[in-house]
Amino acid sequence: MIFVGHAYAGAVIAAVNDERVKALVYVAGLAPDEGETVAQLFYRDEKHLQSPQLAPDADGFIWMPEEGFRNAFSQHASPEQIALSAAVQIQSQ
Repeated sequence: MIFVGHAYAGAVIAAVNDERVKALVYVAGLAPDEGETVAQLFYRDEKHLQSPQLAPDADGFIWMPEEGFRNAFSQHASPEQIALSAAVQIQSQ
């Protein structure tokens, strides 16, 4: 098996420990070092001025704010696509 991870899914596939997995492919994916958490990865380097403010909500979930979709995730998407992306992530907890 070969696992492919895009964006946050890169961190997810990095945690796979199964002998059937022969390779991991990162497509603009987060690739934490061994033992590094996603939070540590996010704050490893100085933050870009337009990067979204990510912080856990009262339940500990981290959501991409709509402004983050516009500036850092879907710069070329329509306003409708951005609104849909923001709404879907919140509904899929």
